[in-house]
Amino acid sequence: MLPETKPQEATRLIERILEDVTRAHLEYENKQIALSFSAGITEYYDGATLDELVRHADVALYESKAQGRSKVSLNLISNPATKSLNRTGECSRPPAREQRR
Repeated sequence: MLPETKPQEATRLIERILEDVTRAHLEYENKQIALSFSAGITEYYDGATLDELVRHADVALYESKAQGRSKVSLNLISNPATKSLNRTGECSRPPAREQRR
């Protein structure tokens, strides 16, 4: 959670953390281990429940994973009841729970 942080600022912050993480390497049993992660970001809106926010961040995370490793995606909510607006401006519906395995 990043209170009082605009979504684009949060995205830049997570991208900087991602750069630092991908530059770092762990050594285990004389082997170098590269690190990476993908992230999904959303923004709180009045009346949003934690479950709704997690669902919208999850949509962004799955978008990141679909693009490959080491990605950060932003999922801005344009109409919380029916759809969301992602970073590229494309509308997407959150996936049903049973479809995401």
